[in-house]
Amino acid sequence: MSPYMYRRTTVNIIFDAIARRALTIFGNHPRVSVKDEAQTIKLFFQSKILLRFKKAGDDRLGRNIPTQAALAFADGDAELPGFPPETARVEVVWEANELWTHVDRVLVVARDGDRLIWEYEIDKSEKGGTVLPLLPRGDDPSGAPDEGMVKAKPLPAQKSEKK
Repeated sequence: MSPYMYRRTTVNIIFDAIARRALTIFGNHPRVSVKDEAQTIKLFFQSKILLRFKKAGDDRLGRNIPTQAALAFADGDAELPGFPPETARVEVVWEANELWTHVDRVLVVARDGDRLIWEYEIDKSEKGGTVLPLLPRGDDPSGAPDEGMVKAKPLPAQKSEKK
C-alpha cells in the first residue's frame, strides 16, 4: 500500500499517538489538569503552565489555523479563557524526518506570536544509550516498586595513568 494520500493524515495519526501517550502519563497526576477539547488536548501543570502539542513548522513553532483560541495561545499578552492571566504557555512540537517515516526531533518551545523565545530539545539519548520510559508508580505490571524508575547512571571509572 502506498503512503497516505494527504500529509495531514500522517500528522493526525502522530498527534493522536502523542495525545494518547500524554494522557497515559499525565492524565491521573494530581498536579496536572487535562483540558480535552474538540481537536486537541492541553495540559495545565501546577496551575501555572499550559502545554499543548503541535507539529513544528520550519521556524520550530507549532502550526496553527488562525482561530481565536490559537491566536490567544500564541500571543503572550492575550488572556486565555478559563486560565489565570499569568499562565505560561509552552508548546511541545515535533518534526518528522525528510521521508516522513518517523518523528526526528521533539522540542519544548516558548513563543510570542510568530517569534520563538526559547527552545529545548528533548534528546533521545546523548551517547547512544537506551532511553527508558518514565512510568508513574503503579503502572508497572510486575508490581516491583523499582521497575520503570529512572536511576542515575554511574560514571565510568577513571583510568589511572601509567608513568
